Amino acid sequence: MRFIPLLAILMAVLAACSSSPSNNINFRFVVTTLVDANNEPITFARPEGLAIDKDGNLFVAEAIGGIRRVSPEGVVSTIIQDDEVALPSKLAFDSEGNLYITESGRNRIIRVDQSGRITVVAGTGEMGLDDGDAEQAQFFLPLGIAVDESGTIYVADSGNNRIRWVSPQGEVGTLVDSEGAESGFIGISGITLASSDILYVADADGKRIHAITPEGAVSTFAGNGEIGFSNGPALEARFNGPSDIAIDSQGNFYIADLGNHSIRIITPDGHVNTAAGNGESGYGDGEGADAQFMYPQAVAIDANDTIYVADSGNNVIRVMRRVSDE
Repeated sequence: MRFIPLLAILMAVLAACSSSPSNNINFRFVVTTLVDANNEPITFARPEGLAIDKDGNLFVAEAIGGIRRVSPEGVVSTIIQDDEVALPSKLAFDSEGNLYITESGRNRIIRVDQSGRITVVAGTGEMGLDDGDAEQAQFFLPLGIAVDESGTIYVADSGNNRIRWVSPQGEVGTLVDSEGAESGFIGISGITLASSDILYVADADGKRIHAITPEGAVSTFAGNGEIGFSNGPALEARFNGPSDIAIDSQGNFYIADLGNHSIRIITPDGHVNTAAGNGESGYGDGEGADAQFMYPQAVAIDANDTIYVADSGNNVIRVMRRVSDE
């Protein structure tokens, strides 16, 4: 991704931090590694995107592979071969069960229907910035993607620093560009839609989470824009390359904080905490700060509020389950 070359600098800054920030949440998370039907860890080729369908199947986009599916029973299958897609990034389902993929390597949006047929939804395949008819529209490094109930697709067009939309009628437009965002978008990545139709955007290079209304009004939801690893009130907290975002049924937001090798949580009362990870790169299952990740790229949450993390540096999917302190 565009912000990956900065990680060496970012991690050097974070090396001065002696410990992970404290939490004020009354629950904990236990982290394990996703296994197959034989109870063996499933390995992937740099997992970048995740999505879960209505039947609980987990779909994984491999940056140097294709699209794979893991059933609730741990059966792994390939949905799209690596020669059929170029640098797939994030994933999203619509209400009818169609899977949408940002194909970053070809600067376009593709769809896989339930029969497995692949269709180009928008983008010519050429790098650029053009709205209008979806077949003629151009994108530049599309990353995050979300689909609303009407079938409108929202895309984090990272290279153009814009949030674009694709209508069900096949028109492409711009919801917000970098000049319309508070402090400007710098390196937008993952996005998600809340039930209120507010779009939340992980701005990796900007170290912030933005909120966007359906009318295109932008505000900072979390992060003060400075590199760091600190919890507290949302607008005072610090991130280091937030790459993706997801919301559970209780209104908690989970952030894949890539440069901090951690999963952060924003609670409904507006506080940022660390759900798992300790700021150090590594691999280890365990509880909370005892668990370690290496460049977590994506998060997805199932109907039971189980959290799945694309642990890109370790080439596995991690599973986070909540344990109450009460």
